[in-house]
Amino acid sequence: MFGLGGGELLLLGIIALVFIGPKKLPELAKGLGKGIREFQKAKNELLNEVDEEVDNRNTSTSSASLSSSEHIEAEKVDDVKSKETLVSSSEKSEKNEATSKEASTKKS
Repeated sequence: MFGLGGGELLLLGIIALVFIGPKKLPELAKGLGKGIREFQKAKNELLNEVDEEVDNRNTSTSSASLSSSEHIEAEKVDDVKSKETLVSSSEKSEKNEATSKEASTKKS
C-alpha cells in the first residue's frame, strides 16, 4: 500500500495515536474509510457511464453504417432498375418506330 512496509505503517499508527489521541483515532479512521468508499463509488459510476456511452456510440455507429450501406445498396438497385426501365422503354420506342415505319412503307 503506497510502497509502505509493515514497520512503517506501525510507526505511522503510533504517531497518529500520540498526536490525535486514542478517543479520536477510531472516529478519524471511520470517516477516512467512508470517504474512500464514496470516492470509489463515484469513480465506478463515472467509469460505468463512460463505458455505456462508448457502447452506445459503437452501437449507433455500427447500425448507422449498416443503414447507410443498406441505403447505398438500395440506391444501386434503384439505379439498375431505372436503367433497365430506360433501356426497355427505348427498346419499345425503337420497336414502335420500326413498326410505324413498316406500316408506312406498306401503305405506300
